[in-house]
Amino acid sequence: MPPLKKKFRRKKLIKPALQLKIVFAFVLTAGVAATVQALMLWRATIETLATSQTTERAQVSITGIVVDNLLLTCLVLIPFFLFVGIIVTSRIAGPVYRFEQYLRQVTEGTATGPCKIREDDELQELCDWINLALESVRGQSEGAAVTDKTDAA
Repeated sequence: MPPLKKKFRRKKLIKPALQLKIVFAFVLTAGVAATVQALMLWRATIETLATSQTTERAQVSITGIVVDNLLLTCLVLIPFFLFVGIIVTSRIAGPVYRFEQYLRQVTEGTATGPCKIREDDELQELCDWINLALESVRGQSEGAAVTDKTDAA
């Protein structure tokens, strides 16, 4: 038997509203990290430059160093956090999207078989619970249909 080919999700922004909220938290964290780093750099630079130059020249140098450092940090961290956030959230948003599709199919009566998500995705336990709940509901409705047929006969 040939090995199973692993399926990769091509579309990474499956649930944009949910994913972008989570990614925004990543980006906000990157911004806070960059600001803290800039403040620490500012403090260290003040100590270094204040002892070696005049106050006026030190102030101009410090501002330039801090602004350059902050911009560079943001240029590196923000795209990195965006990339990581989208990749990480796709493992959550993908299953949520699949659950929505599956439950829509159930309500339309077109669902065949249990709900399935990728092996590496998060929310495996929720998928199992959805399947158990629907099995229970289907069992109850089948029991009710048999009772109705028996009563009618």
